[in-house]
Amino acid sequence: MRQLFVFVGLALLALYGLLNYYIGLRGWQALGRFVPGLSPRIYWLIFWTIAFAYLLGRAGEKFLPAPIASAVLVGGSYWFVAMIYFFLIAAVVDLARFGLRLAGASWPSVPAYTVGVLALLLVVVLLAYGTVNARRPVVREYEITVPKEVPGREELKIVAVSDLHIDRVMTRARLQKMVEMVQAQKPDLILLAGDIIDEDPAPFAEKRMADVMRQLRAPLGVYAVPGNHEYYGGRLKETIAHLEAAGIKVLRDEWVLTQGIYVAGRDERGHGPQQLPPRKKVAELLQGVDRKRPVILLTHQPVEVEEAARAGVDLMVSGHTHAGQFWPIGLITSRIFREDWGLLREGNFYLVVSSGYGTWGPPVRIGNRPEIVVIRVKFR
Repeated sequence: MRQLFVFVGLALLALYGLLNYYIGLRGWQALGRFVPGLSPRIYWLIFWTIAFAYLLGRAGEKFLPAPIASAVLVGGSYWFVAMIYFFLIAAVVDLARFGLRLAGASWPSVPAYTVGVLALLLVVVLLAYGTVNARRPVVREYEITVPKEVPGREELKIVAVSDLHIDRVMTRARLQKMVEMVQAQKPDLILLAGDIIDEDPAPFAEKRMADVMRQLRAPLGVYAVPGNHEYYGGRLKETIAHLEAAGIKVLRDEWVLTQGIYVAGRDERGHGPQQLPPRKKVAELLQGVDRKRPVILLTHQPVEVEEAARAGVDLMVSGHTHAGQFWPIGLITSRIFREDWGLLREGNFYLVVSSGYGTWGPPVRIGNRPEIVVIRVKFR
């Protein structure tokens, strides 16, 4: 299995190199050769340093000073977004040129550097917009009806947040804003759908993020499940300890009964390099649950939806997808997941998938907004 992962990793690295070579070559042809004093050797040295800055930052974050490591990682992550748009622009131009040639027409007499400058400006504008947009969270509301009774309660107000990705880039101020947005809704129940701490819990501790998270309060409790990024760092127990010290109950294949309502939390499923023990099936997880009462399932990834519906879950809350985070990745997530963002209803079963509050990799969102989800549940 390890050899397979190594092979896939090398194949992806080779593909990444080829993709960047294509972009770099078109960049030199459009702009680089017109810059006075810029030799091909210097151009390619600068280009490859930018292209591999993120990987270099990850390799050096253990011995580089934290501010430098963060700057290299953030700067390098921006290239991932720029790379996609530079590739799309270059590919469209090349395909248009090829199509005109097949049709016997000639390419318009536009200087190469003009096309290069326009492409560069477009990508810069997109990155600037995406950076600002990623800091503009919205409150998104859904209303559902669960045909069950809860003694003394006709409605339930849930506030759900996913994918905070608390790391060295996340600031206390931004986390504080999230907490204030949640508490402003006066929730009955707060659910955190995984990827709360991104791999390494050290920044969470160093920035005293627990003091901020401790302000999350709701009469029925504050519950969370681990996501794939809590596992990636290999320090899950430490991460859970930090969250529970902040007053957040982490559910791993277990359920609780709070004021007549069941809240069940599924552990993260193993995938890719994660070698996790098999998690419980939903029906197994819900053993002992009275299905006459409302059943809420909190699980990081919006998968095995039919299994949850068959097991008698009324509401499933997930995150993970980021709604693609930036276009056109959303076109891919919408193909991978049955529902990658929003509300899905099948009979009396509901699934709500959040686009998340934070970002992973580049702090950019294009085509969607970070969000706090409010779910108003009516019982009858």
